[in-house]
Amino acid sequence: MTGNQDGCARIARKKKMNKKIKKIIRITSGILLVLVGIAGLILPFLQGILLIILGVSLVNPALGKKIIKKIKKFYHRIRRINVLK
Repeated sequence: MTGNQDGCARIARKKKMNKKIKKIIRITSGILLVLVGIAGLILPFLQGILLIILGVSLVNPALGKKIIKKIKKFYHRIRRINVLK
């Protein structure tokens, strides 16, 4: 291998490793947020539901998007009901 090809391979390995590290950090922080959210359901000064939703969004982004979409739909319905009153 020439010096240039070796450098490209090294850069590719480094990018792949960075992706793995970012994924590990994202999942770890998501699990941590879920655990703190569970504690927040008991403790009065933490927003438990919010932290759980954020944690789930970090661990599984597709599921997080579904949850956020359902929450928006729910609050839109409530706002319409309150406008009619």
